[in-house]
Amino acid sequence: MILQVVLLFVMLTWIGKSDFSLSLIASLLSFLALVIIEFLCLSLLMPIFGINPEELFLNLLLRIVITEPQVLLMFAFAYMLDKFIKRRGEINELF
Repeated sequence: MILQVVLLFVMLTWIGKSDFSLSLIASLLSFLALVIIEFLCLSLLMPIFGINPEELFLNLLLRIVITEPQVLLMFAFAYMLDKFIKRRGEINELF
């Protein structure tokens, strides 16, 4: 996970030609959002399906099924955030 945050930071800085501090903030916030959504989904879905962490770790198919909603939530969250930022930019352009 830490390697992914570092790689995202490097890609945003060098490839995206973004500001150093903005790249760092974006990398850390994306990691934080991933951790929060993952924690919420797992803590809600595991008791619903009656699954313990050991069983989830050992069964690949079960792990995929349980963690798929968090992927969908991340995509939905990113989509809504993108729409919100674009709409906010349009509103700011009017004034």
